[in-house]
Amino acid sequence: MASHQDDADRTEALIALARGKLPREDAGVLEHEIQRSEVLAAEAALWRGVADAVDSEAREAVPGELGWARLGRAIDAEGRGKVGWRPVWQMAAAAGVAVVLWQVVATPLLRPEGEGYRPVTEQGAEGFVVQVAFAPAATEGEIRQLLRDVGARVSGGPSAIGLWELAFESAAAREAGVAGLRAAGIVESVQAE
Repeated sequence: MASHQDDADRTEALIALARGKLPREDAGVLEHEIQRSEVLAAEAALWRGVADAVDSEAREAVPGELGWARLGRAIDAEGRGKVGWRPVWQMAAAAGVAVVLWQVVATPLLRPEGEGYRPVTEQGAEGFVVQVAFAPAATEGEIRQLLRDVGARVSGGPSAIGLWELAFESAAAREAGVAGLRAAGIVESVQAE
């Protein structure tokens, strides 16, 4: 009794024979077996018919489809053979260098002095700082207006529990600002450090 693997191997050999892809020695042995077996002869005829149908359909296919496939293969082959072709990691490294250069060289040149955001470490808020919790319903516009009114700037936050750190220019400005913050309806708590 023939195994399933033997049947699969025989089918592969019959397909290769029908397509003319079976080595000459193996083709001779298989042709001899086909002549001795009606079942094998019927299978061989079936696979020859399938191969002929596929070949005739390929000949009748729209030339554009075959042309696109041929063009795609030619482009792929040309891309692999180019001397100037670079691996992906080299292109990624070049892009990374370009981004770093832009950040270090170009960005500072484009930002006018005295404008924009500054890191907290550059703000010099030693001694004139308060911590504030704003009401959850407070809008950004309301908070900005309040900060302008009391003369405060954000120097940190929000923390994990929602506290903001506000800095003032002097001790007197901080005292006046704390009074203005406590009087505002959008502040839940104010704590001077």
